[in-house]
Amino acid sequence: GRWRRRRLAVDRDFVVERLELADGRVLTYRQPEGQFSNPNAACETRCLEWLSREAREARAACAAGAPARLLELHCGGGCNTVALAPLFDEVVAVEINRTLALAAGENLRA
Repeated sequence: GRWRRRRLAVDRDFVVERLELADGRVLTYRQPEGQFSNPNAACETRCLEWLSREAREARAACAAGAPARLLELHCGGGCNTVALAPLFDEVVAVEINRTLALAAGENLRA
């Protein structure tokens, strides 16, 4: 955590979050210290379920045979990216913060 501009890493500088979605998927994220994340897991789960429903509808609206592509800007540690990636043929996620970009890559490979 942070206190008076000092950082104290207990035994690691990340937390692991596990979210179970209504569609049966279990998403596990490694979230580095300093990353924004929703502190309310139930709310985050509902947000990801909503995003997934919207993504499925968007994909269904694509022309038959056309690849479904996702571009996510400011992806952070990849929370939304991990939830949405299985629903698309191609995913490009962009993040300027190197630590978060590395976390997003790890989370996508997990």
